[in-house]
Amino acid sequence: MFTHNVLNLEYLRKKNEMEFTIKGNIRVIREY
Repeated sequence: MFTHNVLNLEYLRKKNEMEFTIKGNIRVIREY
């Protein structure tokens, strides 16, 4: 159970990073 929670946190963190970089890229493109 503990390892499952750790994997879940890692997955959520990566997912947030992906969404954040995508939003950042969209903002950069709009500023161009």
